Amino acid sequence: MNRIDSFRNEELIFRAFLSGKYEPEMINLTDLIGRERLMNIKHSVSQGKFEDLLELVFIPLYGTSDDDVPDKLIVELLDYESFLFHHIIKAVGCCYDDYVK
Repeated sequence: MNRIDSFRNEELIFRAFLSGKYEPEMINLTDLIGRERLMNIKHSVSQGKFEDLLELVFIPLYGTSDDDVPDKLIVELLDYESFLFHHIIKAVGCCYDDYVK
């Protein structure tokens, strides 16, 4: 490949890069109430439905009700995640002693 062909290839790549659009979607999570959602997830898990577990990651970003203290919600969330971790490790049966000391 000569220098002219190389330049044309680089120019095409550069033009392709510039043609893309950056259009992020903004989602306002503060409209959701964290404690209510945590209670809903706990209820679902107690019934054997685990499809909402990933949402636990986002609960600290949710809003709170007027009488709720965010710090207490975070502690409750971490306690629940620890509870789930211990039960999953027990259920799987692998290396439980390595995680619980």
